[in-house]
Amino acid sequence: MILLLAFSLFAILSLNVLLWRWLKVSACKTQKFPPGPLRWPILGNLLQLGPLPHRDMATLCDKYGSLVYLRLGNVDAITTNDPDTIREILFRQDDVFSSRPKTLAALHLAYGCGDVALAPMGPHWKRMRRICMEHLLTTKRLESFTAQRAEETRYLIADVYKRAECGKLINLREVLGAFSMNNVTRMLLGKQFFGPGSVVGPKEAQEFMHITHKLFRLLGVIYLGDYLPFWRWVDPYGCEKEMKDVEKRVDKFHTKITEEHRRTKREREDNNNDNGEMDFVEVLLSLPGDNGKEHIEIKALIQWDMIAAATDTSAVTNEWAMAEVIKQPRAMRKIQEELDNIVGSNRMVDESDLVHFTRDVPDASGRTVLDPSRIRSTNDGQRLLHPSKDTSLHQHTWVGSKHEDMGRH
Repeated sequence: MILLLAFSLFAILSLNVLLWRWLKVSACKTQKFPPGPLRWPILGNLLQLGPLPHRDMATLCDKYGSLVYLRLGNVDAITTNDPDTIREILFRQDDVFSSRPKTLAALHLAYGCGDVALAPMGPHWKRMRRICMEHLLTTKRLESFTAQRAEETRYLIADVYKRAECGKLINLREVLGAFSMNNVTRMLLGKQFFGPGSVVGPKEAQEFMHITHKLFRLLGVIYLGDYLPFWRWVDPYGCEKEMKDVEKRVDKFHTKITEEHRRTKREREDNNNDNGEMDFVEVLLSLPGDNGKEHIEIKALIQWDMIAAATDTSAVTNEWAMAEVIKQPRAMRKIQEELDNIVGSNRMVDESDLVHFTRDVPDASGRTVLDPSRIRSTNDGQRLLHPSKDTSLHQHTWVGSKHEDMGRH
């Protein structure tokens, strides 16, 4: 009994000493950081973030100031909702905050961070960005698909009109997602996934749309394994297992796409018929490089930078913009008047008409947010606050977009 009591006393004293040392080291370390909430040992501030972390961070910014320091497991992080600070970070110190953290979601779902959007700053990112700007996103190439975009707009309006005539409820996310995906896949793959010209069945098209939405959901999850490495071995909610499953399904889809284009390219070369207009995948396949590595890079560009980034974000932006306009009758009336005055009632809106409209829709949709907490990572010591390398920055666009000074930025 005495031995047990002595052991318990020793354990308590040892724990107090370790806790005191941790608090002392933590206090010294955080002197160079902005103020923030009290941190727990090991977990840090993870327990203070719930299912909607961007709202929790907004509350912390209201309480501690425009710059807040958080310790998320073993990761240092800062969050801000101040437009001036965001401008400083994005414009004046972009070289410092230009990298991205290698999260488990990015590693599993973006081919080891092999794309442009999620790759850390470095030679690979610069090479992939150069490929996009020089071969894919040129003005000439985008203008060459103007007719296809107009055709997809007509399909969208006809589909909505047909559903409305039948008295059916219209799922905006569904129809806008199909519209965005068709625009992208026609430019990227030369194929239409939804509508009368679809090259795949409706079940396969809906499955791929579902996977695309799932990708973004998993990317936005705050996964404890990114902040507490030992948690990866536990994974009680099966997040990493779900990521691996989506990874396999996406890879299978894109392997099929690239192999089809390789086969078509070989057939054209064999028949001396290689003078037609190339889609984006054919352009990527024509670039020099190591075949195996190139194969992975092509799939990464197809999935994240072209299909997922253009489909999900565009559909959600348009959905929220329409919701905000409906909530603001004055803006709705002004938009309708401008449509009547500028376009009239006898033709469709052309892309060239867009410059003549006011900012009512951008102002309304600016109050919505797609990425509530855009995560960046420092690749060097930061000049603004001087935190350590690899500190994560949570750029709080949800609150920043509501800030009264955001309009002038």
